[in-house]
Amino acid sequence: MVDRYEFRCWDDDFAPQAAILESDWATLGEERSRETYLLGGTDRFSLKIRDGRFEVKEKLKTEGILELWRPVAGIAFPLSMDELAPWLEQAFGLGGAATQGGEDVEEQALPALLARHGVGQALVVEKHRRRYGLAGVLAEHVAVAAAGRHLQCVAAEGEEPSLLFTGLRLLHVEERENLAYPARLLQLVNPG
Repeated sequence: MVDRYEFRCWDDDFAPQAAILESDWATLGEERSRETYLLGGTDRFSLKIRDGRFEVKEKLKTEGILELWRPVAGIAFPLSMDELAPWLEQAFGLGGAATQGGEDVEEQALPALLARHGVGQALVVEKHRRRYGLAGVLAEHVAVAAAGRHLQCVAAEGEEPSLLFTGLRLLHVEERENLAYPARLLQLVNPG
């Protein structure tokens, strides 16, 4: 698992950026997914359920407008409480008896476990991604449906910040706010 700098911005329409990606960047593929984000914990972690796996990324630092993220877990369901407990403690402060022993946790039971203890919120997110690459930078244009809303995201990531800044400038998004999925999704479910 490799640390990557990430930048993600949101809007209702990114037609100019989509046109740039289609004409000037190499198309790497297209993907549709349905993911469940576990929201409401610390902004240091991004937790989600995707393709039968519990995935965790940790934000290591913010450097200018970029965030450095590290994938730290990708565990197939069912999860033992021993596998799950450290992430619930670090992300939601949920520990003690709530995370002691017990049966394995199935994919559909994890959101209910958080709700039962009054922490976090599960949000189902549908994504349609088109991925692109240019000079060491990966980018994507994503149509996102969540919480009854439809919006778009343009994101770029890479291991080298200077290359990433160049990619952001080429896409004309370097002046926009960088919001990771958990932060933007929390805005959707808790507007204001």
